[in-house]
This record gives sequence, structure tokens and C-alpha cells, in this order.
Amino acid sequence: MTRDPHGGAPVAAAGTPLADARAVVILLHGRGGSAADILALGEHLGLDGAAYLAPQAAGASWYPYSFLAPAAQNEPWLASALELVGALVEKAGAPERTVLAGFSQGACLALEFAARHARRYGAVIGLSGGLIGPPGTPRAYGGTFGGTPCFLGCSDVDPHIPFSAWRRRRRSWMHGCLPCITGSWRTWARM
Repeated sequence: MTRDPHGGAPVAAAGTPLADARAVVILLHGRGGSAADILALGEHLGLDGAAYLAPQAAGASWYPYSFLAPAAQNEPWLASALELVGALVEKAGAPERTVLAGFSQGACLALEFAARHARRYGAVIGLSGGLIGPPGTPRAYGGTFGGTPCFLGCSDVDPHIPFSAWRRRRRSWMHGCLPCITGSWRTWARM
């Protein structure tokens, strides 16, 4: 087993060249997905002047177990994935014009990275994901988000995310552990 499974991961890019971009959107795919899959989402966002960066997870998975498993069980994959996201945030330049967005396992990764590295971001978007770790995991995050906009969305019948767990994590994300974030959420019925 390698200690840095996502080290040297390829990063797909689209949109405005990074040097000319008004905003940078880091898109994180779900388990079994690909950078190309999630990059296609950028076409539907309609953000003029945005650069899109989408890294490819090793083996199409950011970490091997459920986001509800103890974080230690998902090492070293989780630490490697968080390091990769951090490198992309650095590459993007100004965090306040950087959007972290993910779907499923990628949403968990985006939310966990933002929680561990609180600062003003352009936005944080999590579709069908939550903070990583089982119920009761201490959430003693420091820092402030300075009014970062946030959107969380999930289906009420997601086969990988129990709706009750998502609802608890949504409350934790938006009202408990993360001060100074402005957010909205949506649940899609039977989707």
C-alpha cells in the first residue's frame, strides 16, 4: 500500500485558463466516477470566466470505506485526498474566488476539507455528502468562513447516505461546528 495514493493524480481542466479566470471551481467526483464525469457539470453551471479543475481519484475512489466509518479506517487515502484538494486550492490562488464542489464521496471530501481549513471561500457545495466520520465524531474545527456561501443537497432515498445521518450532518455543518457561513439546503424526494 502506498502512503500517498492520490499523489501525482491527473487533473482535468476546462473553461477559462486559470491565469485569466475570475473564479476557480474545484469539482470532486464520487466513488466510481471520474474527473471527466464531474467536469461535465461545469458546462451546466453557467459561470462566465470560471476555470474548472477536476482531479481523478486513484482507482476512482477517494477512500475505501463509507464516510460514516471512523476516519482512521480510510487512511492513508483520506489524508492523501485532502492534501490533493489543498494543493488545488493553492494552485487556484485566492480562496475567496475558489469554489469547492463535490458529489457523493467528492462532496464528503469537499465538506471535510473546508471544515478542516476554514477561511472565506467563493462557495462550498456538497451534493449527497457530509462530514466524514461516524455519529459522535468530535467536530472541534477552528477558523471562520467569513460568510462563505454554502449549498447542501441530498435525496431522501440515497442508498449510500441514510437521510437521518445527512440531516444531522447538515445541521452540524450549517449551524454547529462552522461559524460565519451562510447556507441553504435542499432535499429531493424519491430521487
